[in-house]
Amino acid sequence: GDACVASICDPRAVERCIAAGPGLTIGLELGGHTDRLHGPPLHIAGEVRNLSIGRYVNAGPMHAGVEVNLGPTAVVRVRGIDVVVTTYAETPIDLNVFRSQGIEPTARRVIALKGKGHFRAAFEPIAARVVLVEGPGITGSDLSRLKFERVRRPIWPLDPDLDWDITATRR
Repeated sequence: GDACVASICDPRAVERCIAAGPGLTIGLELGGHTDRLHGPPLHIAGEVRNLSIGRYVNAGPMHAGVEVNLGPTAVVRVRGIDVVVTTYAETPIDLNVFRSQGIEPTARRVIALKGKGHFRAAFEPIAARVVLVEGPGITGSDLSRLKFERVRRPIWPLDPDLDWDITATRR
């Protein structure tokens, strides 16, 4: 494949991959188990390409030398895309998230990372361009998409037309 993704945290999917073993194609309901905000699981069929204990050391530039523990980890190839599926959630900020799984990121045309901004230090130097995508859930930048139940309104940035005065004193 010429694309790779890091990472989807789904302990149940990892267990299914371990039970199947490398080289077998299995059906999975991947992700979407956290809550309804983040969308439903993806129904996929993929080949188990790699299984590991999910440990690596960051090469840097961010957190160089820090050991990362993803827990048991699987790589599943879905339609030519290698997806790193982990037991523990971790923001991918280092090329070793792929290299530790037998994937060389510099050899891929497309790298998808499930993270906000800290990926740039390691991945921007190998990228022709970076495309940011707004996904569903609580980690997005568009706060108006979330349902707030206990917030006094109006409040910025939920009410963008609010006439806000920084010098005003608190009531």
